[in-house]
Amino acid sequence: MAHPAVRDAAVVGAPDPDLGQRVAGFVQVADGAPGVDVSEILAFATERLADYKVPETLEIVYEIPRNTLGKIDRRLLLTMISECESRDTICF
Repeated sequence: MAHPAVRDAAVVGAPDPDLGQRVAGFVQVADGAPGVDVSEILAFATERLADYKVPETLEIVYEIPRNTLGKIDRRLLLTMISECESRDTICF
């Protein structure tokens, strides 16, 4: 992603009972970036991506998890979503 406040980003297909999956995004904020506004990052992505590629939700995380090969650990991101949902809090 080219947004100056984003250091790293990832998206996963979050389970959805109606549609099967919804796009959920995660971003790691760049060091020294001033207060980051999630809606600003989503607007930036909306201008540059096709509608179906824009995440419906965006979560700021300390670090995007990666496996030993350096690839994004999408299973861990999905686990983060399911843990949040199990606490009955609004996460996504």
